[in-house]
Amino acid sequence: MCFSSQTATASSSATRKARKSSIAGCARWNRLANALIECGLKKGERLGFLLHNCAEIIDAYAAASKAAAVVGGVNYRLSPEGIQKVIEDMGCRVLLVGAEFVDTINALRPHLPFLETCISVGTEVAGMIEYESLLAKASPAEPRLHTHVDDLAHIIYTTGTTGAPKGAMATRQIAMNRISSVAIELSMDVSDRFVMVFPLFHVGIYLPLGFIFRG
Repeated sequence: MCFSSQTATASSSATRKARKSSIAGCARWNRLANALIECGLKKGERLGFLLHNCAEIIDAYAAASKAAAVVGGVNYRLSPEGIQKVIEDMGCRVLLVGAEFVDTINALRPHLPFLETCISVGTEVAGMIEYESLLAKASPAEPRLHTHVDDLAHIIYTTGTTGAPKGAMATRQIAMNRISSVAIELSMDVSDRFVMVFPLFHVGIYLPLGFIFRG
């Protein structure tokens, strides 16, 4: 297969930009992972998020992996009672909370004694740690934690159409298989772009993670 020099230059430029972005992202994910560990999140414990689609969800998945924690999203379309039930079922100790959901979580917190730390994204609010301030204080060093392919990694909840939402659990091996399969089947390239229309609290998360896997 032949490429023009112009195409090759453009491809090299895209690759360099992707690598710089990946390095910056990795430092950010390390910071969040170390911050979560400092907050007391231990191996196998749950990190949840109640967020509309945003880059912080990608941060959460990457950082949870580095911190040997388990990550799961909460369907923001649920009623407050439904949100409470998912957080309870997950056993969430740390929760990332979008600005538009702060009031909901504050109202639910008296009923969620195991939810020790709430991190606010996009706003500063009493009783929660502001996300960017938390990252700024954390170390960018790579966490060194022992993990195994059979460790639980992700919990993805069903929508609850026919009953209460149920958590589908994925080990680190299963998660990696899903991510690599998406990257391979879609023939992803570092110069590709995509529009994310699926909610990232569900299986749509594997599309952006596939792109990150591809580099």
